[in-house]
Amino acid sequence: MIEQNRELLTQVASVNPGMVSTLLALDGQLRAGPLPPPQVLHHYGQLICRLGAAIIAHAERQNAAAIEPGDLPDRA
Repeated sequence: MIEQNRELLTQVASVNPGMVSTLLALDGQLRAGPLPPPQVLHHYGQLICRLGAAIIAHAERQNAAAIEPGDLPDRA
């Protein structure tokens, strides 16, 4: 997962290296363990998914706020 997204991680790290180091640490722990029982790991994964959804929502709000009304195409 990390290797396929190297360019994205570089872009994020240029602004906030902590976000990337946290993701790299999480990926490393998932690969190397030890890991909690499957049910706990499943709930933890759901928490991470909610965090991902919050990141996406934040980006969408920022993007929407950056669009000025004059930037939208006229609808005839």
